[in-house]
Amino acid sequence: GLVVIHWNVAGLNGLLKSPERRKLLISLIAAESPHVLALSEHKISEEKLHAAEAELKQLVLGKYTVHWAICTAKKGYSGMLMLIRKGVAVQSIKMNEVCSDLNEGRTVTAELDAVYVVATYVPNSGQDLKRLQYRIGTWDVAMREYIATLQKKKPVVLIGDMNVAHLDEDIWNVTAKHVPKSAGLTPEERASFGTFLAEADLIDAFRILHPDARGCFSYWSTRSGNHKLNRGLRLDYALLSKCLGPDGAG
Repeated sequence: GLVVIHWNVAGLNGLLKSPERRKLLISLIAAESPHVLALSEHKISEEKLHAAEAELKQLVLGKYTVHWAICTAKKGYSGMLMLIRKGVAVQSIKMNEVCSDLNEGRTVTAELDAVYVVATYVPNSGQDLKRLQYRIGTWDVAMREYIATLQKKKPVVLIGDMNVAHLDEDIWNVTAKHVPKSAGLTPEERASFGTFLAEADLIDAFRILHPDARGCFSYWSTRSGNHKLNRGLRLDYALLSKCLGPDGAG
């Protein structure tokens, strides 16, 4: 089967300069042999792309092609890249297909023989929720329409940092008073994500496989040693067209 992985690296330069994180990437590829590996929030600007790509290709032993969506709105921000294993048949690669006027390098779409793989780094609603209305009123709507268009042709695998914790089980401290006022945790964002799943006819692969799982997070604040205490959030998802799920025909 197709192996697709996403990892928010929170700065590719930091990963490339860290022996520990380099080993993590190498071991991940060795263990899982992904056909597609998406790295979000790479933060590489255009002038640093060639050097970063050369180092990344060396790290993955030249076994993958690299496809970049670069943020040109400001330097050192956002960005999505997709590594595709050589030998995988790729019909097309497209960048920034959703809200392209943002120029923040938010999506890479690979059309493979049987499916589309879309990797995304969804805009954060930000401090004081300054981008909340943009996120739910513009981005979420545009992504919904985009996925629906793709699904008219073939099934979709949508992976990435979606900057929302959908269910109570995806939030370690869901009853805390500040949670509904925090980016990614507002009732509006969580409801919008549910609407997105329903209207785009997508399933949350993790929840299908582990419906009762708790304490399974993908993000931990760096404050107060939250990672060691597993005080986190699940903000990263693999979403599938229903026909690719266990009850589907795909």
